[in-house]
Parts: sequence; C-alpha cells; structure tokens
Amino acid sequence: MKVQSSKFQFLAIIISLLLFNVKDLSAQNFDSHEFKGNVFLDGKKAEGVVVKVFDDNDCSSEYKTKWNGKFIFIASCEKYYTLQFEKEGYVTKRIVIKTEDTRNLDFVTKTYKFDVSLVKKEQGVDYSSHDFPIAILELNPHNREFEFNKEYTKNRLKDIVVNSDNQIAKN
Repeated sequence: MKVQSSKFQFLAIIISLLLFNVKDLSAQNFDSHEFKGNVFLDGKKAEGVVVKVFDDNDCSSEYKTKWNGKFIFIASCEKYYTLQFEKEGYVTKRIVIKTEDTRNLDFVTKTYKFDVSLVKKEQGVDYSSHDFPIAILELNPHNREFEFNKEYTKNRLKDIVVNSDNQIAKN
C-alpha cells in the first residue's frame, strides 16, 4: 500500500509542475507570418512568373511559380518586405508587406491569402508609374488581420490612371 501512495504522490508532483509551467498559448510570441496566393495571367494560373522577395532593398530570394501559379512567403516580424511579380511581356507588380509591431501579439494571425494578376504590356505605353508598389499590406490592430492599405492603393491607382490619360493625350 505504501508503494501505491508514493506513486500517487510522485504523479501529483509531476502534474503540479506541469500545470505551473504551462504558458498561456494565446500570449505566445510569434516570429513570422505566412502570406500566400496565386498569380494569374490573362485569367489563368500562371507558370513561370518570377517572384522576388526584397528585405529592405536587398533581394533575399527569387523563384518561379509552377503550373499552379502558387506563391508562398514567410515574413519575419518587425520588417518591411517587397514582393515583386514579373514575367516577360507583362507589367511588373510590387506589393509591400509591413510586419512592424507584430512580434509581441497576444493573438495568432492566420495565414494571409491574396492573388496577384499581371497585365499584358502594350507596345508604346510608358509603364514607369508602375515602378512603385501598387499596395501595402499591414496589420490592422482592430480586427487583428493583415489588410491592404486602401488609401495608399487608391492613390497609386489614381496616379496610374493620370499617367495613362497624359500618355493618351500626348499621342
């Protein structure tokens, strides 16, 4: 009987140690966020689109999409990245991802999914207004999701339209 009593005491000690050492999972610190999606050309999933990842201004990785057009990117916290999507004969598209103020979140952000469509280049058109990123993705602390900065994108699209209108007027 004494052996069983000591087994229960040992088990009680182990259980209490585990209970006091378990951390609240909702308060974990996460070091990265996942972004993924598909690239489309002419409405179809695009094979062979070059995806470049810039960490600040340095190209940190580069790869081509496969037949399914999928891309995936793991972003470290507290950084600025630019994803660049390019294919011969199409207008290059850039998207900034801001992960500042995301290291000490008290919640887990889900994988953020978005798709990218590239537009076919037309001969004689100046695409210099596309040199700047078309969108910025950043964390919205209110709904705890990554979102496109709508004001930035609206202003970029306005600049692109004005540039296109000016170019049409010149011709």
